[in-house]
Amino acid sequence: MIRIILFLNALMFAAVTFGQEPGSVPGDKLVPETILLKEQPRSVDLPPNKKLSHSVKFEIGTAKFVQGDSITISSIHGTSSEISINETYRIEGSYTLASHDKATLASFVTTSEGGGSPTGPKQEVKIVKGNGTFSLVITTHDKGYPHVSFYPSNGGEVFGGVYFGKGSSTLKK
Repeated sequence: MIRIILFLNALMFAAVTFGQEPGSVPGDKLVPETILLKEQPRSVDLPPNKKLSHSVKFEIGTAKFVQGDSITISSIHGTSSEISINETYRIEGSYTLASHDKATLASFVTTSEGGGSPTGPKQEVKIVKGNGTFSLVITTHDKGYPHVSFYPSNGGEVFGGVYFGKGSSTLKK
């Protein structure tokens, strides 16, 4: 831990000391520098006695897309065989993105309860124009309507998606 802190301090010193314009006084008119630290992939933190081993039966609900875009959910596996609160699920499927050069594909639960849920490390993925497959992992923290949707890659409002669930947990409009 101490080595990492010393290393980061050395990097910050180097950026401040060596990122200056020639002939400038230290700390005066610093040239903006970017230090990229690669984040290690994180796994889904499941209790040791829980696995995504249950096949979940589901139905497709409301789906709305920009012309040419689509999302198809092919399977769901979870810590429970039914979609319920405080369980974790892996949603797999395929997509076609034609309306944007790039986007974020994510799974969330639309709810009118609670103040929002934390986003897990495998709950969204960056995608590019074309066809592809996905595997998203979500933990349901609130009662509501789960969905997989497209979002602008730089943030913003949803521009297409599909709801899924079983019975009353499936949004159908």
